This record gives sequence, C-alpha cells and structure tokens, in this order.
Amino acid sequence: MASARFYLEKRKDENGRTRTKQVPILLYFSFDGKRLQLNTGERIDFSDWDFRAQRVLTSARGSKAMNRYLQSLADEVTGIYLDGKTMGLNPGIDYLRKQIKYNRRKENIGFFDVFMLFIDENHHRWSIHTFRKIRTNYHHLRKFAETEQIEIKFSRIDRNFLEQYIRFFRIKYSHSNNTISKNLDVLKWFLNWATRRGYNKSLLYREFEFDWVRQPRISQSDLVLDWEEVMRIYRLEPLSAELTEVRDIFCFMCFSGIRLSRIYQLKSSNVYPGYISLQGNGKYQSFNLPLNERAYGIISKYIGKEGTDDNCFPHYSHPDFNRHLKQLGKDAGINRFVKLSFFSGTEKGSRHVPKYEVLSSKVAINTFLFNGLKLGISAGVLSFLTDRKTFASVERIRPVLENAAYDDIRKFDNLRTDE
Repeated sequence: MASARFYLEKRKDENGRTRTKQVPILLYFSFDGKRLQLNTGERIDFSDWDFRAQRVLTSARGSKAMNRYLQSLADEVTGIYLDGKTMGLNPGIDYLRKQIKYNRRKENIGFFDVFMLFIDENHHRWSIHTFRKIRTNYHHLRKFAETEQIEIKFSRIDRNFLEQYIRFFRIKYSHSNNTISKNLDVLKWFLNWATRRGYNKSLLYREFEFDWVRQPRISQSDLVLDWEEVMRIYRLEPLSAELTEVRDIFCFMCFSGIRLSRIYQLKSSNVYPGYISLQGNGKYQSFNLPLNERAYGIISKYIGKEGTDDNCFPHYSHPDFNRHLKQLGKDAGINRFVKLSFFSGTEKGSRHVPKYEVLSSKVAINTFLFNGLKLGISAGVLSFLTDRKTFASVERIRPVLENAAYDDIRKFDNLRTDE
C-alpha cells in the first residue's frame, strides 16, 4: 500500500549539533517496497513542526497555506502512482521523478493558456449553450484582469481574489447574486479541471463560499422538532452502524439537553443510575444532571461497549454528524418544507427546502427546550439542564410555543360533553 509522509531533514551543523532552525521539509513516498525522497522546497523550525501529525503546527504563521501545499504534494505523487498502476505500468522511482518533473513544467504555463486548453479539450462534449457560457466567462476574466490591472495566476486565486471578482461583476455589470454565483461556478469548474491536470496546485479557492449562501436565515420555529418527529427518528429501523450511532446521540441530546461537545467528553465513569456527573466551569468543580428513562436507556447501551475506548459515545466530526442526521431526517419523513432566506447587501431572496435539510446538532438542544417548556418545566431548570448561564437561550424558544398552541388548543374540540 502506498503512503506519503513528511519529515524534517536531520543534519548536523559545524559543531556537531542537529540543526533545528529553518530545516528542509522532506516528502517520503513509500510504495511496493520502494521509497522515493523529495525535497518539498519548504523549510521550517523544529519548534513549529508537529512531529506526530507530520504537519506545521496551527500556531505557526502561515501554517494553513503551508499544510495545504504539503497535502497537494502528497496528493500529486499518490495520483501519479495510481494513474501508472491504472495504465498497467509498474511505476518505479525514475517514473515518478519524470512525471513530477513534467508536472512542474505544466505549472509554468499561463492562466489563460490553460483556459484555452480547457476549452479545446472539452468543447466537443459541450452543447452550444455551455460553450457560449464558458467563452463568456473567459472574456469576463480577461476584462477583469484588464480593469483591475492584475496578472491572474493560479496561486493568486484565493478569497481576496474571488471577493474582488464579485465586486467587479457588481460594479461593471450590475449582476445579481444568482448570475454571479453561476459565473463563479464556471471558474471553479475550470480550476478543478486544471487541478486534476496538474496545472494548478493552489486549493484556496475550494474554501470560498458565497456570503448569501453560507449564512441563510431560518425561522426559530423551524429549528425544533415536535415530540412526534423526535419519536419518528427514535424508532427508525433498520439502520447502518453509523446511522444508528448518530440517531442514538441525537435522540440522547433531545431527551437530556446535553450539547454535542459535552457528550463527547462523557466517560463510562461519569454515568450513574438515573444521572450523570459532569465537570463544571469556574467555581463549580462538578455537578450532576438527572436523566429521564429514555436518555438513560440510550447511554446504557454504550457503556463498556467494545471499541468506544471508555467514551460513552463514538465521536463524529460536526460535518459528518450533521450529514448523517440529515439522512436520518429524510428516512424518517421529516420533510415539511421550511423557508430559508438569503441576504447580500440590499438584495435578498429565499427558497423552500425539506425540513430534514436544516437538521443539525443545534436542533436537538432547541427540541429539548421546546418540549421542556411545553411540559411546563421552568426556564431556570431548563437553563441548568442545558448548562446555560442565562435564560436567554431558553427564552428564544418560548415564542415557538405560539405555533404549538394553535394545534394544542384544538384538542379541546375533541372533548365530548353530555347534551
């Protein structure tokens, strides 16, 4: 199995001591019993290097860009090796060095020359509409470079570049958010192609998100689940191992009010019959939180479970957790449409999406607060259970009860009286 790792060069100075300042970062690519060594061209101090993770420490200046560059080198060498295997070759060290050298030559080709290669290679597969769209964007970029008096290079395409490009569309053409989004999608399409072909090594453009897409606004009433919706997810079967774990964690949050970061801190030793003990903040060293039967039943399944490493629950990153949760919501039929609103300056828009698309770990705590208020539990108790210092977060949920009241008040209509 092929693997790429990074190490710092160990070389002694004239006094026989190992150099620790501005030492070269080396890439070692191991494959088929062989090992290729490459100098990345970058240097760093020992004090700024994470020897375990084999990356620059996040506290070091420029660490984000440097680590992206190192990852791109690892991906490049791995890609060359796998491409060779796919073609039926038996890649050796000389083959890898020649292909890397060839890729280096490709990096020296100008941005617009590469764009023309992109058009020449793909135009026969495009419809006339797509071809005109690509050609129009090519001319947009030319006009942008001329107007702003800049030379466009792959290495310069980062957040600042893209924000400047957006301003150009607003001022020069008065384009709407939707039109600008489409133009930038074409640019990203080209950049992805150039990256796969080895012309582009900078991946900064992949982190850019439109402001009007990244921060949609949604009504607080749509960020909660009522009891019936919670139980639909709670009873969902059968599921894969990952979906089962995410379902249990989410439902535990809905039943207990404990946020996700706290849940990941829980150890088996924190759990007692009917309550859990948590480490406090400030003057409170620790405190106990009572658990209802459903919450205790869920966490009991994981205490001492093999592979949990004494953690009560398995750990998922927030993006992975929310992605699995959305799938659970979809499978459970949480598909009532909710409204998302987008704003950019004076321009605003909206669209409707199924409710499962807005599910996240935040919804679990809102759901606990909503159902707790509905049951008559005081704001003070709910604030304590959710580890809040003030009542503010609880009070934000209280207006949501107005929507529930419209449904609940109609329950009186079902009461029969003797005439």
